Amino acid sequence: MSNERTDDADETEAKPTITIAERNSGRDERSKETITIAEKPNVEKP
Repeated sequence: MSNERTDDADETEAKPTITIAERNSGRDERSKETITIAEKPNVEKP
């Protein structure tokens, strides 16, 4: 069970990280919103 949780956390963190990096290159305002969305799911998942 521990292995499954680690896999989920790794994939969830990797996906939002890429989005933030792409948005950062495009616009600063959009980057801030992307970070907020990425942090929300992270906090919800224990």
